[in-house]
Amino acid sequence: MSPLFSNRQSQAGTLVTASMCTAIAVVFSVIGLYIPVFSTLVFLIVPIPIAYMCLMGNMKWGVTVCVAVLLLDSLLFGVMSGAFASSVFCLLGLTLGYGYRKKYSAATILALGTLVSAAVFGAQVFFASAFMGFDPSLFAGKVTPDMQQQMDSMLSAVYSGKELEAARAQSGPMLEMVIRAIPFSLFLVSLFEAWAPMLLCRIIFRRLGIYDIPYFQPFREWQIPVAIIYIYIGVVVLKLALQGLGIISVMWDTMILNVSLVCMWMLWLQGISFLWWCREYKPKWGSWRWPVLIASFLIPLVNYAVAGLGAWDMLTGYRKNTEQGQ
Repeated sequence: MSPLFSNRQSQAGTLVTASMCTAIAVVFSVIGLYIPVFSTLVFLIVPIPIAYMCLMGNMKWGVTVCVAVLLLDSLLFGVMSGAFASSVFCLLGLTLGYGYRKKYSAATILALGTLVSAAVFGAQVFFASAFMGFDPSLFAGKVTPDMQQQMDSMLSAVYSGKELEAARAQSGPMLEMVIRAIPFSLFLVSLFEAWAPMLLCRIIFRRLGIYDIPYFQPFREWQIPVAIIYIYIGVVVLKLALQGLGIISVMWDTMILNVSLVCMWMLWLQGISFLWWCREYKPKWGSWRWPVLIASFLIPLVNYAVAGLGAWDMLTGYRKNTEQGQ
C-alpha cells in the first residue's frame, strides 16, 4: 500500500477528507445532470473520490460517502433523476475501493465492476417495469408493439404503396436483430463504465503519489483465454441442434446470439492486440494495424478476418512462441 495510506489519520482528518470527497462527487454528478451531452463522461469521475475515501479511511467511510452522495442527489434532483442516475457510479466507486484494498488484479476488478454495473441496470429495469409500466420483454429480444408502430410511422412518412411494403419487409428482420442484440450492447456499456473509472483512478492517483494501483498489461500483451473459442463453438452447435429438433424460441435465439457476439468481440479484441504486438516483433505486419482497425468497424468481412486472426493466435500461441524464439 502507498505510504500515503500507511499512516492512520485522526478521526477529524478523516471526516474532513470524507466531506471533501462527498462534495467533489456531488459537484460532478450535478454537472452530469445539468449537461446531458457530457453526462456519461462527467459521471465517470464520480467513483474516483469514493474509491479514494475507501483507501484513505476504510470501506465504512467509503459507504458513508456513497450514501451521502445519493441522499444529496435525491434532495437536489429527486430520487428518479438524481440517485437513480448516479447510483451505478457510486457503487462502482465502492467496488474499485474494495478491489484496491484487497489488492485484486485489474481483470478481477474489471469483472466485478461490470457485474455491479449490469446488476444496477437490471434493478433499475425491474423498478421501472414494476412501478412505471415499462415492458421488459424488450431485453428478451421481443419487438414491442410501440416500437413496431413507431417504425411503421417512420416508413409511412417516406414510402408508399409497394415501396412501403418492401421497406417494411427489409426493416422487420433488421429491427428484430437490433432488439435481440440489446443485451450485448448493455454488456459493452457496463464494461466501459467499469473500465473508464479504473483508467481515471490510475491517472489521478499517480499524480497524488499512489503508484500501486493495479492496472492491465500493455495492450500488445493481452492474452484472452482460449476457452472463448470453445464457448463460441458450443453456442453454434447448440443453435444447430435446436434448429434440427425444430425448437423455435425467441429467448433461446436471443441468448445464443448475444453469447456468440460476446465471443466474437473477444476474438476481435485478441486479433487487434496481435496487430499491436506486431508493431514490435513484426514491423511489416504492424504497419497495417490502424487501417485494419478502422476497416473492421466499417466492413463486416474485415471484422470477421480480425476475429479469425485472434482465434488463430489463441490456438497456436504464435506470439509466445515467437518471443521465446527471439
